[in-house]
Amino acid sequence: MSYMVVKVCFDMLNASERRLFTHTWGYKDKNGNWQGMIDHLIKKEGDLGTIAIFTEDRMKAVDYISMIGSTSVRFAFREPPLALMENIFALPFTGAVWLAIFICVLGCAVFLFITSKWESSVSMVTYKIY
Repeated sequence: MSYMVVKVCFDMLNASERRLFTHTWGYKDKNGNWQGMIDHLIKKEGDLGTIAIFTEDRMKAVDYISMIGSTSVRFAFREPPLALMENIFALPFTGAVWLAIFICVLGCAVFLFITSKWESSVSMVTYKIY
C-alpha cells in the first residue's frame, strides 16, 4: 500500500524512481552496522523506504513519516490439496462422534421397527361420513 502511494507521488512530481531491493528491512549486525533498507537510507543510496516496521533502534537511525493507513501483519496458510487427505468426510469427526451417530441411527431403526410392528397389529377402523 505504501509503495502505491509513493508511486502516485512520483507521478505527481514528475520524478523518476530507481528501485533498490534488499533482503531485509534493516537490522544491526554484530559490529553495530546496519543492513538492508536502513543501511541504504543511512548511506544516502536511497531517499525513501517503504514498509519498514517500527523498532526503537530504527527510529533512532532514520526518520519516519506518519502512516497513510492502518497495516497489520498476517499469515496466509495454504490448505493441503484433497489428494493428500485420506478421506475428507471422515477426518473431521472423532471416534466419539462416530459412536454417537451409530447410536442415533440404531435407535431410529429400532424405533421404526417397533412402530411398524405395532401399526400392523392394530386393526384398521373405517369411519363412514354421512
